[in-house]
Amino acid sequence: MLRHYELGVIHQDPGLVLDLSIAENMSLVVGYPRTGRFSRRIDWREVRRIAVVALERLGVDHNVIDLAGTLNMADQAIVSIARALALDARLLLLDEPTANLGVEETIRLHAVMRRLRDDGVTQLLVTHALDEALELCDRVSIIRDGSIVGTFASADLTTARVAELMLGHEVAGAARAVRR
Repeated sequence: MLRHYELGVIHQDPGLVLDLSIAENMSLVVGYPRTGRFSRRIDWREVRRIAVVALERLGVDHNVIDLAGTLNMADQAIVSIARALALDARLLLLDEPTANLGVEETIRLHAVMRRLRDDGVTQLLVTHALDEALELCDRVSIIRDGSIVGTFASADLTTARVAELMLGHEVAGAARAVRR
């Protein structure tokens, strides 16, 4: 996380310590609050409260003392997002967040991403899932050979057109349907 810039980076691998609780995983990034100004003792009640508040913001209800290793991949990604939000991130960079998820898990994560959008959190989604990009994003920037080909309103694109722009030529047999 780049706290100064209010940027949270959500990697394909959520980067959780599976033998620690959800709350402890959040505190690894957010920090461990202390019981007093000069105390070395961790305020475990506050650790749990911070985690609960961050998850509630996403509409997720987990027992924050559960081990991260008990969560499925979608919930691990959600905890990673909540961790960034606990740092007051206003911009999230999500790198292939659904690459390791099944259909149901992807649907849950998409719902969380829409909720964040509605709360005013900007998200940059890096993905090869063309349908996902067109469904979730307002604008799509297409990169070919390390250079940006262009940025387009997602409503003006089809997956076939995105593939064509990515490859630099028309995809054989691709439908040229206009997306509405």
